[in-house]
Amino acid sequence: MLYFHTTAYQPGAEGGLNAQDPRLAIQWPLPVAGLSPRDAVHPLLGDDFTGVAP
Repeated sequence: MLYFHTTAYQPGAEGGLNAQDPRLAIQWPLPVAGLSPRDAVHPLLGDDFTGVAP
């Protein structure tokens, strides 16, 4: 997990990545057995993604 924050937690401001996004190129050591409904709807990265910067 990766967290960047500059203020107190605000649920409406949170986001996430789709862990199965091919652009992330994560080589999981085991097959993914399942995703929570919340995690399953995270979007794929767009073509304009240039990385994560603090």
